[in-house]
Amino acid sequence: MKTMKKNSKIKKRRFWIFPACLLFAAVTGVLILVRIKPDWIYLANQSVRSLFSSAQFESFSPENQTLQTASADELLQGAYGCSPGTELFLVNENHPLPSDYAPELTVYPDTDVQLSPMLTEPYRRLAEDISSRFGNTLYIRSSFRTAEEQAQEKAEQPAVAAAAGASEHETGMALDVYIPYYAGYGFLKSEAGQYVNSNCWNYGFIIRYPFLKTESTGIPFEPWHLRYVGLPHAEIIEKNSWTLEEYLEQMIPGTFYRSGNYWISRQEGPQLSFPATESDFHISPDNQGFYVLWGRLD
Repeated sequence: MKTMKKNSKIKKRRFWIFPACLLFAAVTGVLILVRIKPDWIYLANQSVRSLFSSAQFESFSPENQTLQTASADELLQGAYGCSPGTELFLVNENHPLPSDYAPELTVYPDTDVQLSPMLTEPYRRLAEDISSRFGNTLYIRSSFRTAEEQAQEKAEQPAVAAAAGASEHETGMALDVYIPYYAGYGFLKSEAGQYVNSNCWNYGFIIRYPFLKTESTGIPFEPWHLRYVGLPHAEIIEKNSWTLEEYLEQMIPGTFYRSGNYWISRQEGPQLSFPATESDFHISPDNQGFYVLWGRLD
């Protein structure tokens, strides 16, 4: 009888040894992954979060708004308090730059980096936040490129670089960034890189070529490539897990959309409609024959 009870206790102990070993192995594996593959963990977490994240973007009828009409040329010249820009100017293999495209450029303070003036203040705020939060310096590896420089980039990196005329770098609206010791795909191994990828939308930037979106963009995942689109577009794109291509495809031409306290409309010229407002509003050509207008709802 005693022998049977003893054998029963041994069997119970053996029953718990296997699951305990599995649990130990699982925990150890996770800890090892966190240690040597923090980018994998980050991407897995982001993929799950994206399932539960969204930003308002719904059509509405501006019936209670007084609409004004003006030509695209007038608005691009700043008439009616409109601020022209290229925030939503789409550039890819299917929509190359016009042959006469000439970007407006400036030099980032205390550097020789050329970029669009629209990026100067947002990038400064992002870089300062990276420094204060993580003690790292955020550097720009590449910004504006001439067509010749882009052709050279394509020759050196044919698998990932866009052809001359099809690169956002030729607009001055894109930045390739890094911190010391963490560049390229290694950028996501750093806390600073993960912060940039998760929060750059707060500064008006998007990760232009997101994870698992190559079919949409035609470019593999590039966690270092920032594109300025401004607000509210950056928040809408980020929280709805869209690419710039997908965002523009959501907009039925001539329809008005609401996102928070913003109105947005994609229209075909030459005459464009917009709510009469005392606040500034914006216009950007999309390089697909349309113009995107947006502003705050009064």
